[in-house]
Amino acid sequence: MQRTSSGSLLSEEIDNQQHPAEDIAEEHYEENVDPEFAQKHPLQQSWTLWYHNPPQFIQVYTFEYVEDFWSVFNHIKPPTHLETGSAYYILKDGIRPEWEDPKNIHGGEWMFPFLRKKCNVNDWWMNLAMALIGEFFDDGEIITGGCVAVRKSQFRLNIWVGDKSNDEAIVRIGQQFKESLNHGSITGNTKQGDLSILTSHADQFTFDFKTFEDQLQGKKNVLHCIRID
Repeated sequence: MQRTSSGSLLSEEIDNQQHPAEDIAEEHYEENVDPEFAQKHPLQQSWTLWYHNPPQFIQVYTFEYVEDFWSVFNHIKPPTHLETGSAYYILKDGIRPEWEDPKNIHGGEWMFPFLRKKCNVNDWWMNLAMALIGEFFDDGEIITGGCVAVRKSQFRLNIWVGDKSNDEAIVRIGQQFKESLNHGSITGNTKQGDLSILTSHADQFTFDFKTFEDQLQGKKNVLHCIRID
């Protein structure tokens, strides 16, 4: 299992205890699980969590089991505590968080930007991450990963795909992207955790799909668009 320590990502609780990042999953799991139920549950494939704090890309942890995913996500800072300009990526193992990666370059991304004050981005990011590793998407074989980006006045959630050639599959992914965010709140605050909070301003929010090749050439073409309502 591949891991890279990054103390700046840890929650204050873990920082104060001075736990190295590479030991989080193992220590948390071993200390809190009854040995009788210690069998881990494998994911269908391995996923890697990345942290981008320009210009650095930090490979935080590669997890193969459900329990490791929860141990890592429960002990890193949520998006609302990240610096402006930074981002988390969760990508299939072996894929870098770069448009130019061979597994990405012929694809594109669904983008959902929203103002900071309009939602609880922490819930939506967790919903998206669970949908990715849980194989929620019918066309998951062409999905390469997802992202939450922190900007000055907004957050942005993205899903990356590696093949833009199948329009029907791309549109299905966009529709299920919207559905995955609408699953309610992980923290129990359902008013903040689902898309209903945006319906009164639905005309201001859309899911847009752009190709990586267009964006690398400075083009702003939107190939597909899905509205909130």
